[in-house]
Amino acid sequence: MDQNAREAGMRGIAIAGVVVLASAGWAHAASFDCSKASTAVERAICGSRELSQMDETLAAAYAAAREGLSPEAERVVRAGQRDWIDYRDRACTRDAKPIGGDYDADGMQCLANLYSLRLEQLQLPGTLGGLRIYYRSRFAAYDDPQALPEDWSQVASKELGVPQIDAAGAEAKAFNAFASAIAAPALAQCDAGTAETESDSNISLAIETVNAPRITVRESDWWYGHGAAHGNYAVSYAHFLRQPMRGLAAEDIFSGDDWANRIEPMIIDALATQGSREDYWEDLSEISELIVDPARWDFSAEGITFQFQPYEVAAYAAGAPLAILAWDRLAPFLAPGARALVGE
Repeated sequence: MDQNAREAGMRGIAIAGVVVLASAGWAHAASFDCSKASTAVERAICGSRELSQMDETLAAAYAAAREGLSPEAERVVRAGQRDWIDYRDRACTRDAKPIGGDYDADGMQCLANLYSLRLEQLQLPGTLGGLRIYYRSRFAAYDDPQALPEDWSQVASKELGVPQIDAAGAEAKAFNAFASAIAAPALAQCDAGTAETESDSNISLAIETVNAPRITVRESDWWYGHGAAHGNYAVSYAHFLRQPMRGLAAEDIFSGDDWANRIEPMIIDALATQGSREDYWEDLSEISELIVDPARWDFSAEGITFQFQPYEVAAYAAGAPLAILAWDRLAPFLAPGARALVGE
């Protein structure tokens, strides 16, 4: 999904339930009788072909996400769905409370857009590298007390998805604690009393790579401060080393105290391959302070990709720039066994 679609989607959430379009054009939902639809959400589903079709897809995705899970993992997935069902009634409103009337055109679009985001989460791969994966989800919607009547952003919406391994062994326990610790700040934003009620956020952690030595989680963050010209986003990584059962540290990959300063010119040159040097800030002298963080690294057979966020090295229009350095160029700075440690 592109960033504009995500920004539109963050304004609300849609609805769950199994829906089939009847031949006469009237929607029939297996979870409730459309002839008795009484709430705004029920009427929105039953009265919209688009929402009905999306709802049917969601029901199938939810069933697939639960299939084959252990009782405990299924309990977690069910709890996340119940949380979302409560959220769906609140996020596309003006005060984070279920509405008594019907959704207007903006409200219907809000439901449809955010329905897509829920589907994205439910359709993440359930099995990777022989691991059965499920997601711990949280959703919340809060009234923004600072919003003006004319503001379109009246509700602060919070969405979070955290991958967990459905297994009983020590590795699963260690990884699940590792992923949960990464998500702890975002989790706090879903809880009343600690949530920022003047901004929307969508934080998605997804397992990107599973190989013999590591499990890599890609974190995609999106947030919108109400009243701002646009939302913002960031991409980061967390690498779990399977043998020592811990997070990757910088010294696992690089040796020496000065490696970041020495590869800084190489990073600047690599950034320029995406455009001209003039596309970036004039002063890039702080890059060495950024690239020491393993959360900015992604590994491949080609080399290490260094991730920068919007505004860090260039204007917002440049997006989140990447600099890729090949393994052979990095060889003089690598710790012994670094490539084997990450499986590349």
